[in-house]
Amino acid sequence: MTTSSFSTDVLQGTSYKFKVRAHNLHGWGAFSTSSIVLSTGVPDQPTAPTTVMRDIYVRVTWTTPGHNFEAIDKYQVKLMQSDGVTYTE
Repeated sequence: MTTSSFSTDVLQGTSYKFKVRAHNLHGWGAFSTSSIVLSTGVPDQPTAPTTVMRDIYVRVTWTTPGHNFEAIDKYQVKLMQSDGVTYTE
């Protein structure tokens, strides 16, 4: 497999099409079919969570951050332990 990479000024939320063709001493071959990619990025930072104590449970809520053109598929919530240093999930 032959690969090549390059960077241009791509914009998030923009679709880009790519196609490729090969050249040898006889000239250029036909172009491949196009491949499309949507430029996306990591989600934005969520706002600070809100917490409410419910008996022995804590309810943690937050506002959904911007997704930068890619669906958010999970969250990670961490709790600081009583030592004031260690976080656990």
